[in-house]
Amino acid sequence: MELRHLFYFRAVASELNFSRAARKLNISQPPLSRQIMELEQELNVTLFKRGSRGLSITPAGRFLEQEVVKLLGRIEVIKERIGKAELWESRIVRIGFVPSAMYSFLPELIGVIKKAFPDLSFEFLELSSSDQHEALLSSRIDLGFVRAWIVKDGIKFIPLAEESLSVVYSSSLINLKKHESINRLKELPFISFSKTNAPSISYYANMICANAGFSPRVVSTSGQLDSVLRLVSAGLGWSIVPTQSLSNCTIKLNARELKDLPERIIIGIAIQEGDSDLLVSSLLDIAVNFFSNMENIKPHREGT
Repeated sequence: MELRHLFYFRAVASELNFSRAARKLNISQPPLSRQIMELEQELNVTLFKRGSRGLSITPAGRFLEQEVVKLLGRIEVIKERIGKAELWESRIVRIGFVPSAMYSFLPELIGVIKKAFPDLSFEFLELSSSDQHEALLSSRIDLGFVRAWIVKDGIKFIPLAEESLSVVYSSSLINLKKHESINRLKELPFISFSKTNAPSISYYANMICANAGFSPRVVSTSGQLDSVLRLVSAGLGWSIVPTQSLSNCTIKLNARELKDLPERIIIGIAIQEGDSDLLVSSLLDIAVNFFSNMENIKPHREGT
């Protein structure tokens, strides 16, 4: 199958008339008919039916048309972006991120991006989700990595994946066995995430505790993951954190993943609404593919 076959097929499927399609393609009708017949023979299907009422497309043809539209659309994007590629060599991409992202997926993802665009430079700004909203609107950052984004005017959120939460604690505080309910932690001090800087984690932690039949005894609050983990490591309390944020954690503590619970954090990218920057679009494509291949983390599905 050659690319010209697909261009010819799309024209005929659009016009449902060989003469009009040939004029549109600036070729004569006989070669066009021959190309479509070759395509049908190669695929071993009938793409169009010729009848007294004219040309109609078959179910196989309709399916191929849908796929061809996507494929050729992708080719146009490639043609457009490749012409801009040389302009990206010296560009600095400004990336906002919530603190826990740097502990988990972000360094590896940046490594993947660097392989695709080795000459790009990056400027990283550690910001809460709400601060990233303002930074995007003021163009201080090009894109932001956030967890469980709240809908904001002027901002588009692209969900990428979902992750479970984990209970973290120090063995100096308690020895929680695998079969024991987290209800055993109810009397112990709890290190909470700030509702301002990490509203989703704070919300889900309270919900998990409520479903277990208690309210956590909050003794400290922090907006930074590193602070929460270090307080927990020192035996000053326990907490609930995104599981992936522990993947590269070097702080000594114990963790239990709450993988059977429905409460999950959505990881995604935030950009300015209507952003037409082709480099940003390319980075989004890389991120989507990256998360679809990650182990121990589920790609986000609408409605889940």
